[in-house]
Amino acid sequence: MISFDKLSRIIGGLLLVFSGFMLIPLIIDITFKNTIGSCGFALAFVATLFVAGFLFLSSQPQDDWQLNFREKVILIIVGWCVLSVTSALPLILSSTNISMIDGLFEMISAFSTSGASIILNIKEISEGMIFWRSFLQLLGCIFFIISNMYMFADFSSLIFPNLALNNDRNVLFSISKITFNVYFGISFLAALILISAENLSPLDAFCYTFAAISSGGLTSQSTYAFNGNVLNITMTSLMFISGLSVSVFRKIINVDKTLFVDTQLRCYIGTIFIITFILIAFSGNVSSKNLLNEIQNTLFNVISAITTSGISMDITSGKFCNSFMYLLSFLGGCFGSGTGGVKILRIIIVITLLKCYLSRIINSNSIYIPTYNGQKIEKNHLGSLFSYFMCYLGLAIFLTCVLSYSYFDFTKSFGAIITSMNNNGVYFGLTKASALELATLSYTGKISIILAMIAGRLEFVPFFIVMMKSFWKRGK
Repeated sequence: MISFDKLSRIIGGLLLVFSGFMLIPLIIDITFKNTIGSCGFALAFVATLFVAGFLFLSSQPQDDWQLNFREKVILIIVGWCVLSVTSALPLILSSTNISMIDGLFEMISAFSTSGASIILNIKEISEGMIFWRSFLQLLGCIFFIISNMYMFADFSSLIFPNLALNNDRNVLFSISKITFNVYFGISFLAALILISAENLSPLDAFCYTFAAISSGGLTSQSTYAFNGNVLNITMTSLMFISGLSVSVFRKIINVDKTLFVDTQLRCYIGTIFIITFILIAFSGNVSSKNLLNEIQNTLFNVISAITTSGISMDITSGKFCNSFMYLLSFLGGCFGSGTGGVKILRIIIVITLLKCYLSRIINSNSIYIPTYNGQKIEKNHLGSLFSYFMCYLGLAIFLTCVLSYSYFDFTKSFGAIITSMNNNGVYFGLTKASALELATLSYTGKISIILAMIAGRLEFVPFFIVMMKSFWKRGK
């Protein structure tokens, strides 16, 4: 049975917290004396607060807050949709030049940390809206980490062995607490560094920080300029941190000595340095005078690509380098991070299974058991992995056909959908789509990209589960 009273109370509580966050950009617009922007946030705050109160108060109080699988799926999908729509209200209510679809596109792109912008001139929106758009990336990143761990508890147990125990709640509460403290703490510290070292305004500093730590890529500027050495290093460090699993932060806090034996962490760091070395070797721009600068810029680009930030992927020289990093964005960061893409953990499991299969062919009389960090990879892990890739491929083909029918040829449409599903922005080939190109899309094209961004953040499987008739049948 599905307890809609329980779900209504939880979603109402989420909206109540979300409405509180709207007060920050409201205060910013009041400070900058932007009447239109502050009115938009005030109306959105009241509307969100009203809906939150209605959902919370119209449902019956609950003694047991434990959710079954169906309730988890509904909570995550409805939570993403409701928060995405709510996040767009300030922009839609405060701007006469942006349609409802364009407003949803912009803010869903921010909340899903995709980083694609449809606003032609960012100076047309208020300072509070600029902050809200960047801040949404951080909120969406945190919400994704927590909801992903909650939804894929069996798969997540590979990095949190105790996640499937204690009814999930104790470990998930610990994950939520660590995620909030780490992400908000690092963001605040990095913003202070940028303000003091680069003389950036607080608005610009926090927008740059939120864009990097969330792997979102939307800043307070229409174009990226990382000329300052401190800014470059800070952004590189924040993007690297965004690709780390929350389990890494937990082990650091608990001074766990098994931190550096984690297979996923070693693969993440190793991939970054190997790809950086390859790209520097093939760039043809290496000399004793600019070697350090070349290493710094290439490392920035590689980390931007693997964490699906998409901030500077188009400034690398040569088609080989651009193609290499375009493919690198499919990999993504660690499972348990806020990055998009397939995630390194899934690739490790695929390679492990392949090695076991080939070993069985060579030595048919031997028994090979696939393991990760000493843990046996169970059948439910394999089922989760297979379902993920099948849903990924099926949705990519379907949405590509929809987009190609409405606007582009198949090649461009496939690239746009795949990069949107990987939450890496929208790329047409190797070039990131401009705001003008996205603005000229038909409504069907924009909606297909919006669905791709949301499905990518939902990790695809819940997106398909709710479409099954058996999901809605009465039962346990």
